[in-house]
Amino acid sequence: MHYIAAIDIGSNAIRLAIARVQGTQLQISYRSREPVRLGSNVFSDGVIHAEIYDDLCYALQNFQNQLDNHKVHSLRAVATSAMREASNSQQVVQDLIRDTGIHVEIISGEEEARLVALAIEQKLDLSRGHYLLIDIGGGSIELVAIKDGQILKKQSFVIGMVRVLELAKTKKEDLKEWLPSFVKTEVQSFLSDLPSMEYAVGTGGSMDRFIKLKGFVSNHHGEYLTDKEMQSLQEKLLAVPYKERILKFCLKPDRADVIIPAAIVTNEILQLAKCSQIYFPQVGLKDGVLYDLVSKDNI
Repeated sequence: MHYIAAIDIGSNAIRLAIARVQGTQLQISYRSREPVRLGSNVFSDGVIHAEIYDDLCYALQNFQNQLDNHKVHSLRAVATSAMREASNSQQVVQDLIRDTGIHVEIISGEEEARLVALAIEQKLDLSRGHYLLIDIGGGSIELVAIKDGQILKKQSFVIGMVRVLELAKTKKEDLKEWLPSFVKTEVQSFLSDLPSMEYAVGTGGSMDRFIKLKGFVSNHHGEYLTDKEMQSLQEKLLAVPYKERILKFCLKPDRADVIIPAAIVTNEILQLAKCSQIYFPQVGLKDGVLYDLVSKDNI
């Protein structure tokens, strides 16, 4: 038995997952999340500022304590959209090695999409039917179209939810007025030549929260929402101001703002792809990294 670990340095938060491995079987033994919003600096100024670096470093030092406690055999730490775009990202990577001992790998949007798809495959049988995988992050959205287990197309779009909130500061209209058409312009070419997608699969922090809020719009069992239920959930979220939203829906402060654009974006993609249901397997990039570690290390 060994322990492996994955660290996901996203644009809205940083996550750690540690898993116990027996053969090729994984069992998550520890999870942690730190609300370090790298994207707030990067998407406005193009750099990771010193105070945000300090928060990032502190979070990784805390993670390192857990890695040591579990005597982790293999670790992969990956960073996504915000680190991809920060002009000082390579210096940050070097400083993190010095200050935390953790080597951070900045991955492409395509690699991010592959790892998320790998995680989903562990929870859902994608071998038959047409599926549109939608991974919504703070800095980017990854779309993967799958037919009978084969990837038809995958693409990363720089329209993550922290980025959208930064862009919203320059707009006079409300999000619901301009964001749907913005999303349509970005993703329509990806969807235009695909066969009809039967189901959508949603991953990411906001997607995980949608299914936890299912009771507000539905009584049926199952880890999915219909397109109409998803639209109803959006309306309920929009109807409540930010501070009340935290209390009513039990949201973390750094989730209560990004969940609004996430709902709008999800509904627009569902409409464009003509998906009548969206499933929420509640896995993400860090889970894909763990399964990838198992397959490569053959632990």
